[in-house]
Amino acid sequence: MDRAATTAADAEKGSGENLFASIWQFFTSQRTAVLIIIFIALASLVGALIVQVPADIAQSPADYASWLESMRDKYGALTGVFRLLDIFNIYNSLWYRIGLALLGINIMVCTVNRFPPLWRSLATPRLRLADSYYQTAPHHLAVPTRKGEKLSHVLRGKGYQVRQVREGDSLYVYGDRFGWAKLGSMVGHLGLILVVVGALWTNIGGFEVDAVIPEGNTTPVYPVQHPQQIQIRNDKFVAEFYPDGRPKDFYSDIVLFQGGREVKRGRVRVNESLSYQGITFHQSFYGPAAALEVKNEEGRVLVSDTVALTGNMNGIPYQWLSIPLTDYTVFLSLMPSKESGKERLAILGYKETTGDFSQPDLQLTLQAGEAKNAGGLQFSFEGAKQYTGLRVRRNPGGSLIWTASGLLILGLSIALYFPRRRVWALVTTSRTHLVAIGDRFVDADKELRAIVQGMK
Repeated sequence: MDRAATTAADAEKGSGENLFASIWQFFTSQRTAVLIIIFIALASLVGALIVQVPADIAQSPADYASWLESMRDKYGALTGVFRLLDIFNIYNSLWYRIGLALLGINIMVCTVNRFPPLWRSLATPRLRLADSYYQTAPHHLAVPTRKGEKLSHVLRGKGYQVRQVREGDSLYVYGDRFGWAKLGSMVGHLGLILVVVGALWTNIGGFEVDAVIPEGNTTPVYPVQHPQQIQIRNDKFVAEFYPDGRPKDFYSDIVLFQGGREVKRGRVRVNESLSYQGITFHQSFYGPAAALEVKNEEGRVLVSDTVALTGNMNGIPYQWLSIPLTDYTVFLSLMPSKESGKERLAILGYKETTGDFSQPDLQLTLQAGEAKNAGGLQFSFEGAKQYTGLRVRRNPGGSLIWTASGLLILGLSIALYFPRRRVWALVTTSRTHLVAIGDRFVDADKELRAIVQGMK
C-alpha cells in the first residue's frame, strides 16, 4: 500500500515537472517569440485600419451605443462582430493585453534561461582548448616560444583579463577582453521587459482624452462617475497672433477641483503642462463658442450655456444641440456679419418626432446681445467666446518606458562599442600557438597580429 502510494506520488511529481519543463521550453522557443510578435503586429494593423472608438466615448455605455450605431453605415453587419471581439477598442481589449503579457513572459523566460550559461562563461571560462585546435582554428597564429614569454604582459596591456594553467611542459594562457560586455544583452533584455510592463500598465491604468471647455465652464476628467473625479474649470483662454495671422501663442488658465474643493491651478500651453495625481493637462487646440440661453413660453430656462462649436463646414464652425424638455434639436453655426463685422449665430431647429431634416421647423439669426422667439421658444445670443481643447493624459507606465529606453540604448551601446574578444594560447618548448574568437564586430586575425606585434 505504501509502495503504491509512493509510486503515485512520484508519478504526480514527475508529471508536474514535465508540465513545467514543457511550458518553459515553449516560452524559450524563438518560434514562440516570432508567433507572439506576429500576433501583436497583426492586431495593431487591424487597429490602424479599423476606426477606434474615442476613449471618452468608450467609457460611457450610452455614448458607446450611439457611436456603434453611427458605425453601421460603414461596417454594416460586421459592426456587431467587431463590437463582440472588441475590434473597435482593440488596444484595450483583453486578448490584446494577453498578447502583450505573453510577449513579456517570453522575453523574461528567455533572459532567465540565457543568464546561467552566460555567467558561467564569465566566472568559470574554459582555460584551454584541445591541443590540435590551436593549429586548426579559423583564426590562429604561431610564433617562436621566446616571443610567447611576453604574451601575458602584452594581453594585460591591451585590457585582457589573463588566466594561466600549466600542465607538464605546456603553459595554457587565456585572455578575455570586455567579457563583462556580454551582460549588455541582459541590460537590453531588461529594457524590453520594462517596455512591455510599462505598455501594459499604461494600457490597463492609463487613458488619454480631449476635454473641450468653453471659457467659464467646467467639465469632468472622467465621463462617468469615478471616486477620484476631477473637475476642470477654464477661467480664461488667450490666443495671440502675428500680424500675418499666424498663431503666436495660446494658453489656458485652468483650475482643478476634487471633492468640491480647489486642489490646483495653473497656466497650460502646448509645451507647458499642469500635473496632478499622475494626470497631465496639455494645451492642444482651441476654437469658437457661442453663449446661448433658451427659454420656453413660461420663461423657464432650458439652456444657459456656452456651447463649443467643434464642427467645421467649409470654414464655418457649428454644433448640434438638443433642447431639454422639447423635441427640438438645433443646428448652431457662427458666421461673420458683413455689416458689423461681428459674428452672427444662425440657428436651424428640427423636431425629432418628425425625423425630417430636409426642412427646418424653426430658423433665425441672432446678433450678439439679441433675443428672438421661434417655435414657442426664446433664443438669446449673449455673444461669441472661445473654447479651449486640453489633452488630458494619465500614463502610469511612462517612467518605466523612459527607463526601458535608457536601458535599451545602454545595452546597444555596450554591444556596439565593447565587443568581446578572447584569446587562447598554448606555449610549448618550441612554439606558441594563438587562437582568437571575437564578436561579429571584431577582426580576430587583426587582433592576433596586434598581439604578436606587441610580443616583439
